[in-house]
Formats: sequence, structure tokens, C-alpha cells
Amino acid sequence: MDEEVGNDSSVKSCGCLVCIPLPPTSPGMKRCIRVELVDDVVTESVAFGATNDVAVDEGSPDDILDDDNGLPPMLPMPQGNCILKVSLVTSDDDASIIVGVRVSSNMTILSTLRLHRHWKLQSYPLSHLTSTCYQLYGHLSNDGKQINILTGQGSCSVGYLMPYCMVHKEDLGRPFRWIRLNLRRTVWSLPRALSDTTVVIISQFVGKPMYPDPPTREGEYSFKSTHEQWRRLTVDGKYTLRVQRKGRKQID
Repeated sequence: MDEEVGNDSSVKSCGCLVCIPLPPTSPGMKRCIRVELVDDVVTESVAFGATNDVAVDEGSPDDILDDDNGLPPMLPMPQGNCILKVSLVTSDDDASIIVGVRVSSNMTILSTLRLHRHWKLQSYPLSHLTSTCYQLYGHLSNDGKQINILTGQGSCSVGYLMPYCMVHKEDLGRPFRWIRLNLRRTVWSLPRALSDTTVVIISQFVGKPMYPDPPTREGEYSFKSTHEQWRRLTVDGKYTLRVQRKGRKQID
């Protein structure tokens, strides 16, 4: 959820709550979910009871309950297309402080979650708040080793180890093409208005050709396609490829 953008195109504050939908979907499958922030608010005592007993705490791992596994809270929801209604839970002592959220669908309360870090709206009106729902699917981490674990790769020593593009491990660290073009304009004192095509021709003329950016992992370069190729070459992993078969020429 975030506050409405003001006249200066700035967002004053925002908060994010990550949940795992139940039942889960297959990896990489999109789920059609729409979230609406309703005007009706719920007080803290009504949402969590007089004892403030809450099933799930959301917040810092240092403050989770002893019986909490540290994972995002589970959110049961209908399968297929669904609309989730989100109601804000306000503090009993100060109605401008948001202490939790209540999620419902088809007049049924799905879950009420307490926020570890409260949202202090102060004088900002609730009518200016908006909500947005994003689905995280596929590869959620930018950590190479963690991605290899998620995708089932047994080693990080593969030739093309990046999750988003087909750059070879020998070319890691090479700047993007647009960066190299600007660097050559600067180092060679070329006019800034010179077109990219002209800079490429000059680079070729002086013996420093511009190499294209590696292709992204789409189509034949997707994890699914390259995994099928690996299965075919290794007979489902029963054989180890020789170095020559692992090299760039094999895939190129």
C-alpha cells in the first residue's frame, strides 16, 4: 500500500506486506488477484480481541514468535480470479496509526495480520491511500547461488550461470553496450550527438569492435529450454559433459 502521489510526483511513504497464497500455484504460474482498499476501518480491539492475541506477527525476524517459522504469513484465498478486500486496522489509542490489515473475499474474512512496524498517517487522510498487488513468481532472488538452488542446478560452475541473460562466465563484469558506447565517446573525445551506429563503425575501424549484449533468457534460452538441452546431452544427468561440450561454442 502506498500514499497517493502528490503534486510534486513524490510518494510520501509506503508499506509492503508479503503473503503466501493458499492453495499454492505451480511455480511460474500467474494468479489473477485484484486488491481493493475499502473505506471501512477496523479497530485494534475488534480485529485482534481484547487480549491482542494474534495468530501471525509480521515484522523483523528478531521479533517473531518462538513458534513462528520465519516464513511470510499464509493467506487462504479462492482459486481462480478473485478480488481481495483490504481493511485497515487502526490503533485503539490513535485512529491515525495503522497497526494491521484485514483481508476478506466474498464477505468472508480470510486473515487479519498485525504489522510489526506501524504506519503513522498523522493528518494524512485515509481517502488518499491506495493499494497495489504484485505477484512474485519465478526467480525471486538476485543471489546466484540461491537461484541455482531454486532452479535445481547442482553447481555454480556452469558456463552460463546468470538467471536473466546468457552471458558466459568469462564475460562477467563486461558493461552493457550503452555504457561502453558512452565511455568511448568520452575517452575518444567524440561529439555527444554522434549516433550509436557511427560510434560502432569507428570502433570497428580502430580494431575495437562493439560486442552486442547477451540475449535474455527467453524462448530457446529460458531455463526450461536450456534444461531440456542439458537433459538431452547428459541423458537425464547420467553422463558428465566434456569441457568442450560445456563451452560457449556448444550453446552458440
